[in-house]
Amino acid sequence: MALAHPIRILQRRTEEEAMLTQSCRPYRGYVILVRTVETDSPSFNGTERRFATSWSIEKAGPLSNVVGSFAEPVKFVSANEALRYAEGRAHTFIDSTFAWAETE
Repeated sequence: MALAHPIRILQRRTEEEAMLTQSCRPYRGYVILVRTVETDSPSFNGTERRFATSWSIEKAGPLSNVVGSFAEPVKFVSANEALRYAEGRAHTFIDSTFAWAETE
């Protein structure tokens, strides 16, 4: 399954961190928002750049409401890797949580 490409990128930078928010294409009537935050993580080589990610799901439509919001406990080597992982997790969540409603 190929993941959808982001359709909107909003970027806000502060002195301490860089945050990237991406809105992915609607999936089964839901909008997925993925946030990635660039952080410095300690390692044996000093500090290394890593990317933390979180994602939320909203019902698509004029009166959208947040269905769920989740932070992933792992950090990633690249922002793209974090985006793909979070979007894949969101698709799995939507499939497993809301698939039964489509069959009724």
